[in-house]
Amino acid sequence: MKKILSLCSLFLLLTSCSVSIQKEGTNIKSIIFDNVPTTAIKVGHFDEANINLKVTYSDNKTQLFHIVEDWLPEEYQHYLGEAGSYTVNIIFRGNTIPLNFTMEANDAAPQYQVTFYNYRGNVLESYSISHRLDAVYHGVVEEREGFVFTGWDKSLYGVHKDMSYYPVYEIDPSFVEGK
Repeated sequence: MKKILSLCSLFLLLTSCSVSIQKEGTNIKSIIFDNVPTTAIKVGHFDEANINLKVTYSDNKTQLFHIVEDWLPEEYQHYLGEAGSYTVNIIFRGNTIPLNFTMEANDAAPQYQVTFYNYRGNVLESYSISHRLDAVYHGVVEEREGFVFTGWDKSLYGVHKDMSYYPVYEIDPSFVEGK
């Protein structure tokens, strides 16, 4: 039952991206982070830090939303793999709330396999990466006649599982015009 309530709360939070900041006819009175650890969070353990977003409405009712790493915008997620102190912004119903936290290195942080392929499916590079670090291809992307390389098929930011990357190409307009 608790899990269902948590999922319902998460669904309500994620679907509340509109400008309206009302809940059942009440306005948001305050939004604060509750239970932010005073000690550093270990890399790979952000979800277990039990950070909550505490929302108080004008009727003085409160709601707690458990903050997990997937709530952080993509451009901030790589911080979860590097030791240091960070401030990230979380947007809740149109309000931006800064979250300050510190990560510490973790020798037991999850490791993931990152593999880059060429357009024919051959492995170009493969290596292990620590939790939420950014993947980087260290080689030169293979040229393909009549096409232009435009990037990889998935985000390279904040790797949080084993990933396979394939190049994406678009037709080269100058090649087509030249034929």
